[in-house]
Amino acid sequence: MPLSIAASTVNTKDFFSLPPETAVAEAAKLMTEKSIGAIMVIAPRSAKLLGLFTERDLMTRVVAKGLNPATTTLDEVMTKDLITITAKTPVHDALELMRDYHCRHLPIVESDAAIGMISVRDLYSVVITNLKEDIREKEAFIYGGGY
Repeated sequence: MPLSIAASTVNTKDFFSLPPETAVAEAAKLMTEKSIGAIMVIAPRSAKLLGLFTERDLMTRVVAKGLNPATTTLDEVMTKDLITITAKTPVHDALELMRDYHCRHLPIVESDAAIGMISVRDLYSVVITNLKEDIREKEAFIYGGGY
């Protein structure tokens, strides 16, 4: 059975969100402080996911266009057409989506509500851990339990 996102990361991964009226400068500061590459933009009174603001959005939609980060809001420059997954999405499917859509972060949603976010780095870590475990099991089978 394929390893799902929930089984691997959702329960241990925090995510950060801001309301759409937040200034880009404030979002960039939070991203820098937390060493993260993306922030979910969520409706204030619900957990509805409205968009995603990424480092790429900052560069292509703010800096390259000469917009003022102090006065430009996330709503103006966030990515709105999102590719999302659920907590039941298999890890390999999430990686394929990231490859196919050239993205490094996927919001995890349930009933339009954001419940987490996963990065390509998180997924590769899960894959590597599982590969190492699989190799150990196969070596133990081939060479015996004390190998």
